[in-house]
Amino acid sequence: MKKLYLYLSALFIVFLAEGVKAQNVDGDGMFISVTADSIVTCQDDASINIKTCHLGQLDIDLTSVMITNINPFETEISLVHCRVGTIAIDCPDTTLLFQSLPNGIHKFIIKSTVEDCIGGGFFAQDEDTVFIIVNRPAVFNPFVGNEILCENGSFDYFLELDALSGFAEYHWSTGSDGRFLLVQDEGVYSVTVKDMSGCFHSDTVEVVSDCNSNVYIPNSFTPNGDAINDEFRIYGSEIDFDRMMIFNRWGELIFETTNIDTGWGGQNSPIGVYVYRVHYKNSDRVRKKIIGSVSLIR
Repeated sequence: MKKLYLYLSALFIVFLAEGVKAQNVDGDGMFISVTADSIVTCQDDASINIKTCHLGQLDIDLTSVMITNINPFETEISLVHCRVGTIAIDCPDTTLLFQSLPNGIHKFIIKSTVEDCIGGGFFAQDEDTVFIIVNRPAVFNPFVGNEILCENGSFDYFLELDALSGFAEYHWSTGSDGRFLLVQDEGVYSVTVKDMSGCFHSDTVEVVSDCNSNVYIPNSFTPNGDAINDEFRIYGSEIDFDRMMIFNRWGELIFETTNIDTGWGGQNSPIGVYVYRVHYKNSDRVRKKIIGSVSLIR
């Protein structure tokens, strides 16, 4: 079978109409069969296959292909063949690959011509039309620039990365499979999500440290009434403190303060590990959020 694959400018297709027609409609013995991809949801290309035949079993070769963009949503494809013999080996089979098409309905007009290269002059022509509907998903870009990690000497603080809602699956480079990822180390992190149409999208973010460290947060406290480390609180200089919240193992808020000098005494709370969130502005007036854990020891 004679095949020609052409890679042209084009995009992300989500639905393609399919058509096979124009079979010797003008009685000249020639017909073309045009087939477009029926449904393509997650690939970045769409193909159109054109097969040119003659009922007289003539041997024809493809000599040229011309692509004319009438407008962004209408394209004319012209194929020229040459009759080189009287006994056909097979029908020329041409596949065109289009990429980067904008969203919308695209019309492709296909014209296939056979010239008599033995005796000269026009021989036969047929044409067909297919429509391709492009509905490209929105760009997945949850991260804008670097994410800032605020750490201290104990390395107990975490940065929360958010891969956005509305996806069926989440796959982080760390192996985590949730929407959110808590990180405490600098480095490059990537996430791949699967949308409701079954398409996969990926993005990458670099986490960098920006703690000088104006903030210190202990990783444990002992509320036993000995006046030593009886409260859990943060210590900071040159910061604009906003609030601190404490959560139990079920995610329930059990303590909140907007005063940096007010600590949590662990009242009515059992021994265990608790999660805190601290919000403040640094000396550059940049908002910061620290998420970490603290152990209550009696």
